[in-house]
Amino acid sequence: MDKLHIQLLGKFAANFEGQPVTGLDGLKVQELLSYLLINRNQPHHRERLATLLWGECETVASAKQYLRKAIWKLQAALDKTCFCTALDIDHNWIEIRATPNYWLDIAALEEQFALVKNMRGQQLSARQAAALEAIIGACHGDLLEGRYYDWCIYERERYKLMELLILDRLTEYFESIDDFNTACLYALRILQQDPARERTHRQLIRLRYKAGDRTGALRQYRHCEETLLSELGVAPGPKTVALYRQICNTHPAPTNGAAPAAARMTSLADDLTRLNSLLLETQRQVAENIEQIKLLQQD
Repeated sequence: MDKLHIQLLGKFAANFEGQPVTGLDGLKVQELLSYLLINRNQPHHRERLATLLWGECETVASAKQYLRKAIWKLQAALDKTCFCTALDIDHNWIEIRATPNYWLDIAALEEQFALVKNMRGQQLSARQAAALEAIIGACHGDLLEGRYYDWCIYERERYKLMELLILDRLTEYFESIDDFNTACLYALRILQQDPARERTHRQLIRLRYKAGDRTGALRQYRHCEETLLSELGVAPGPKTVALYRQICNTHPAPTNGAAPAAARMTSLADDLTRLNSLLLETQRQVAENIEQIKLLQQD
């Protein structure tokens, strides 16, 4: 028997037997269902739900009336999907239980996150890595993308952090088995969501170098440097700079006893980039010292 598939990451979607479930096109019905699914296995008092989801109503009675209509639409839409066995509704309370009758993307994400949150990527088995790749493939964006409910902000960030950790574990795993190109792809997905994540920039620099792309590694450092400066106003940290210097000092072997002009120009550009990095770091340290002196003067 086909399960009801519900997707909350990215665009809301509910499908049964390969077809969209009719009757769930109302935004408030979707919001109610999403809230109950995110907070499944918890009973919710009707009055609190009404106030939370219909807080713009002038009276609690009006909000509760809207809630009753939304519950009725929800039951009618899901009546033929076997999902109603997961719904527990009485006069005062409503709850959605986790059952095998439906598949939920955030539940699958939570399950995989719980399995690997205390592991390093190098410890994963091939089977575990495949399961992580499958759930990442099912993540189509942020939680309820395009919706701006107040209650959703914290939950959206929570699921985003779960996805980032799983991507990080996959990056580590594929590096550990010398599949550097696949590791780069997962690292890039991290930077799409968190462009100023220096640790991932450093991973990419190392991965590109290990893959034999020294130029790409140096270019990644410069991108890291520019991103950190524009996003945070800081220079790369000591670990990133040390990795960059190590790669700079590992020059390719010259051809016919002398480096070509292009290689010499690349080396010069690398040296200038390194000097620029040192200048930025010095400026940062000077700024910190000035702030410390100001604080002492205030005391």
